[in-house]
Amino acid sequence: MPKLPTITVVASIVCSFFFVGLIVFGSTLRHEFVSWDDELLIVNNANVHEISLTTIRNVFTTYDPELYIPLTLMSYQTDDAIGGGNPFVTHVVNRALHILNSLLVAWLLYTLIKRGWLAIALGLIFLVHPLNTEAAVWASSRKDLLSTFFFLSSLLAWLQYRELPNTKRYAFSLILFILALLSKVMAVTLPVVMILIDLLDGKGISQASLKEKTPFFMASIVFGVIGLFGKTDVLAASSALQKILVACKATVFYVTKFFVPHGLSAMYPYTQPITVLSPDFLFPLILLLCALGALWRFSPHSRHVTFGVLLFLIALVPTFTNFSKGGDFYIASDRYSYIPIIGLLVIVGACMRYVIDMPGGMRVRASRRNALLVSTCFVMVLFGYLSSVQAAVWKNNTSLYEDILRKYPDARAAHNNLGMELFKSGRYAAAIDAFDRALAIHKDPKTETNKAAALVGLGKLDEAMIVFRKSLEQNPRLTDALYGIGNIYQRKGDLLAAAEQYRKTLDLDPKHISARNNLGITYIQLKDWSSAIEALKIVIAQKPSFVEPYYNLAGVYEEKGLKKEAEEMYQKSIELSPLDADALSRLASMLYDRGEIDEAAELLTRALTIDSSNQAALSLVLKMREDGVAQ
Repeated sequence: MPKLPTITVVASIVCSFFFVGLIVFGSTLRHEFVSWDDELLIVNNANVHEISLTTIRNVFTTYDPELYIPLTLMSYQTDDAIGGGNPFVTHVVNRALHILNSLLVAWLLYTLIKRGWLAIALGLIFLVHPLNTEAAVWASSRKDLLSTFFFLSSLLAWLQYRELPNTKRYAFSLILFILALLSKVMAVTLPVVMILIDLLDGKGISQASLKEKTPFFMASIVFGVIGLFGKTDVLAASSALQKILVACKATVFYVTKFFVPHGLSAMYPYTQPITVLSPDFLFPLILLLCALGALWRFSPHSRHVTFGVLLFLIALVPTFTNFSKGGDFYIASDRYSYIPIIGLLVIVGACMRYVIDMPGGMRVRASRRNALLVSTCFVMVLFGYLSSVQAAVWKNNTSLYEDILRKYPDARAAHNNLGMELFKSGRYAAAIDAFDRALAIHKDPKTETNKAAALVGLGKLDEAMIVFRKSLEQNPRLTDALYGIGNIYQRKGDLLAAAEQYRKTLDLDPKHISARNNLGITYIQLKDWSSAIEALKIVIAQKPSFVEPYYNLAGVYEEKGLKKEAEEMYQKSIELSPLDADALSRLASMLYDRGEIDEAAELLTRALTIDSSNQAALSLVLKMREDGVAQ
């Protein structure tokens, strides 16, 4: 291990990294959550919005839906507890983690290259590299940031242990590694990286060194198996040859984008056949084989370059299972290169050190060093600017999906997600156009269901019914389609058919909140009070923050003459939604009926202030006038 710098120097370096990080990414702290994974992992994840034994057990026993990331989900729980769901908190933590990871990268490079200024410069390049922007600014990329933080911390703790063997240092390194695996399984390559560092330092591979790493390998195997169970569908979606071909193309892609980070995107879809005869895959395959051949030939002459190449390739291996998602193929994802590009930085650092150390006088060597410093500063400024531009793309859903479609018009998922944004804003015709564009790329039952929901928004119920049924022909277990058909029956007044569709939905997905709530409403319309109470109570138990079931349940209790229970439900509804004029008016009416005039008047005033035309409130005013209570 090289000599460690003083505390003052360390503090200056840390402050410099945070200063640069704030300049490049500071404007992104006000970004919104985006619908791509953020809604699934954070916004609509009930396990994130509560810290309890139940939710902690849930995050440790479930996938996300395909990744095992319990520690990441627990970190989101902390964000939510601090910020109440405000994305600002999540973004602050993510930027801090990225900056800390950049510092750890600089520390690791310092131990490998033995040049302090060079390690700091390359750490700053890691911080501002456009290829790392996705990992730095996307809320859902917390798993990559957190896993990398513990990965690098474990590796550095191991290096400290290797220099000064101590049981506590060893245990600390192992614990950090397990935390990395609990954040994201991609950290499984750490034991192999340890072996690479042994080889780099000339220690070789011995029985003793392998025995030391056995607990690390065992942890990798266990979590690797756990990770594979979550990816059975993804692994089955492509052949072994397709995985190899896309892996070769992805490898060349990341190297290219590392040196020329232009045209970066949140998605890199590929819609053509994946075959070895395609130039898109044949050329990368040949290029990669030639590069590996050259490495084999010249590896004895540059151990650092060999180490960097192997680190890059080995760290990429866990990502080679993720090319097929939702029926679409993707060549790469920027965040997948977050750890691997450390290997490329090692290569760059080794080359820069070689140039500086080439034979020559002190003035010549100093001029080389100064030239490299100037060049590095230029690259840093350029990369920082490009990263800030790329980071702005993640501001909201619309900017994200529009940027993807500008670069990749055949990104089916982006068309679908943009359609969902248009749907949420009530622009149903534009949403249908986006869904049709997605379906033109390739058929997808979920997109068909989204289109049908937009048709319902336009009031085209019969046309929507046809599309819903078409999506069910492709996937009979598509719960949103069954739910959508139930909604159409309900709007048409066929309540028995609607209830049947909602029950079918719940048979497949007992946690479908909307289906359960609408089933309760349907039972109310059918005057089946006991069934309505049962359904609405389940909705409240599953999602206590959902306002509507409280109000509906209060109405049922009123019908059954259970006034105390009705008042409690109205009170809860008002607590969750203080501006609900209907709930205020209904509770005011109940209070008035039992003689609590002042309390009723107060609630009535609030209701009329919110909605002066509210019928329940106006009815109560009329009744109070008739009773001579109000003028």
